[in-house]
Amino acid sequence: MVFLRKDIPSEQVEAIAQEFVDKYSITIKNSDRPDGGIWTVLVKGFTAHMSESVAMKISEDPRVDHVSEYVEFSSTAEPK
Repeated sequence: MVFLRKDIPSEQVEAIAQEFVDKYSITIKNSDRPDGGIWTVLVKGFTAHMSESVAMKISEDPRVDHVSEYVEFSSTAEPK
């Protein structure tokens, strides 16, 4: 998950994500969703498939707040 700095304008988030796609050949996850897998409201950023070395390079970009590993959770518990 790539989290951009809070001061990045929302209208620039998609362009920044596309720049990383073009530069590092990453793949945006959930691009089939209505939001395109890119967040611009509560948090600014996106989830993407990338190697650890690419994540390190992206984390050095001054527009990036931080990069973290994406972990999916599922529950097998029955609702009460």
